[in-house]
Amino acid sequence: MLRLLAIGVILMLCIAEAGAQSLPDSIAKAVAKRDALTFKLKQKDFKKFMRAREDSLSDMFKPSKQYASDTILLTDSGYNSTFRNAAYQKTLHRYYANRHGAGYLGAMVAGVIAITAIGGISILVRKIF
Repeated sequence: MLRLLAIGVILMLCIAEAGAQSLPDSIAKAVAKRDALTFKLKQKDFKKFMRAREDSLSDMFKPSKQYASDTILLTDSGYNSTFRNAAYQKTLHRYYANRHGAGYLGAMVAGVIAITAIGGISILVRKIF
C-alpha cells in the first residue's frame, strides 16, 4: 500500500513539474492577445504595410499606451513579442481581406445567381413537359 502511495506521489510530482508554466508570463501573453484585438494601423501605415508587408518586428506593431490595458506590461518582453505577433497577424488578415474580399464576394454572388437560374430552368422544364 505504501509503495502505491509513493509511486502515486512521484507520478503527481513529475506530471506537475512537466506541465508547470510560469503564471505571470502566460497571463501577460493572454493580455497581449486581448489588447492586440483593438490594434489597427493608421491608413498611411497600412498602405506602407501593403507595399512591403514587413515582419512583426517592425515598429509599426510596437505596443503603445493607446492599446495597452496596463502600461506596466509595456516593459515585459513576453507581452511585447506576443502583442507584435498578434497585431501583425491581425493586420495580415486585414490585408488579405482587403485584397481578396471582393473576389470572394463576387464568386459567391455568381454562385447564387447560377443556382437560382438552374432552379428556375428546372421548374420551367417541369411545367412545360
